[in-house]
Amino acid sequence: MVVLPEPLTLRDEAGITLIVALMVMVVLTTITYTAITMAISSNGTARSSNAQQDAYELAQAGVNEAESILNASSANATSPTLLGCTANGTNSTTPCSSLTGSAPGGTFSFYGTYAQTATNGVWTITSTGSVTNPNGGGAATVQRAATATVTVTGGGQGSNISVWN
Repeated sequence: MVVLPEPLTLRDEAGITLIVALMVMVVLTTITYTAITMAISSNGTARSSNAQQDAYELAQAGVNEAESILNASSANATSPTLLGCTANGTNSTTPCSSLTGSAPGGTFSFYGTYAQTATNGVWTITSTGSVTNPNGGGAATVQRAATATVTVTGGGQGSNISVWN
């Protein structure tokens, strides 16, 4: 007598464990991959953000350097060429040659234009900070700019006049 195999029914659960295990593995692999990708992306974003902040701080250092030049007792704060620009009478005009400096992590450059008014003078200082791009790969340096306005009034240190921000 020939014995035929028992027909499969919908209630037969043979092999379902393998299918469930494979589905769980796919879900866990997808979650792990997503978590790793997000961590790597967040790390790159944090490094870029830190570089932007460092560049801005260097730009501020350039503004501070320009203000210290203006406030030096040996400087004539009303000289339109004091911060790198050319003179046009009592005012500054472009072109300007940037003055440069460095600090840990990067460099800064700055220049200032001077405008004499009837009662005082006004310096407009422009500074740029630069740091190496942390993402590498030949990416351009990270640069940020800062601008400040300084009013020059009479009186102050010896022959120099006071500089107030």
